Amino acid sequence: MMLRTLFRSAPADATLPLGIDIGQTRVRAALLEAGDDGPRLVAVATRDRSGPLPELICEALADLGTTERRCVLGVTEPDGLVRPIVLPSMPPRERAQAARFEADRFVTSDEPLVVRLFPLDANARYALGIAKRRVIDERLRIAREAGLACVAIDNAAFAYARLTGSHEAVLDVGAGAATLHVFGDPIPSTSRFDTGGERLTAALAESLAIDVESAERRKRTHGLAGAAAYTVHAFVEAVSGTLVAARSRGMRIDRLSLVGNGTRLDALPPALEISTGLSVRRLDTIPIPCSTLPPDVVRAELADWALAIGLALRGAPA
Repeated sequence: MMLRTLFRSAPADATLPLGIDIGQTRVRAALLEAGDDGPRLVAVATRDRSGPLPELICEALADLGTTERRCVLGVTEPDGLVRPIVLPSMPPRERAQAARFEADRFVTSDEPLVVRLFPLDANARYALGIAKRRVIDERLRIAREAGLACVAIDNAAFAYARLTGSHEAVLDVGAGAATLHVFGDPIPSTSRFDTGGERLTAALAESLAIDVESAERRKRTHGLAGAAAYTVHAFVEAVSGTLVAARSRGMRIDRLSLVGNGTRLDALPPALEISTGLSVRRLDTIPIPCSTLPPDVVRAELADWALAIGLALRGAPA
């Protein structure tokens, strides 16, 4: 089991609720502390998903050396989504029923849903939060079995929004899929693409006529090296088209930051820059300081740690 842990003894300042990112292939736990000058990153521990999730989280927390047991967990599309809606003035009970009807417009699954409505302003605009109850229950079970008290389950788009600057979009390339987050008024917009690290590996295997395991090893060592060109091109064009549509709606986007382990592929940033005309880079800076870890390590790992850190920042004072 590959293990990457950055350890520091428990901080003197009060800690924020832990940010726990349960990804498809890895689990990350981020520890932040709240100082007089604002939140600071203390450490991040990661585990490959090669055993029961509560046990992996407990191992990560032991490496962090913290007694903090509050946590914030995350969900992203298609398991959880947020959409802006406008509702006329009506009694609270009717408004809740209307929210349920609106949720059916965005989710085609017959699964039971958790639906929440949050007012955005005085102009009858609301944020409609929708999540699969099965996923929420599973997250809460994992937290309980790891000895954690979950104080919130946050949408990944808001977690990434806490890490970005003005006019910046985020592309998260995970193992099974990629999600593009565009931040604007009133809430982030998220688009999902079926291309992720696993599909790129499969395309590489097909292109070179080798087995998937050999293709994965080659991808990690040499990148795509010009192979799987059709899949990469189709993915880049889909992302570019979504960004063009967002900009045509008046959203200003100057930079695209890449997160997720799949963004280690050297072919992606230049291809996206050419297609989108934006400045494209792997996320390597965050808006909070860190004095406990080497700066070069933080820069190298931020793209993989970003979601866990963004989730932890939910507990920072406004």
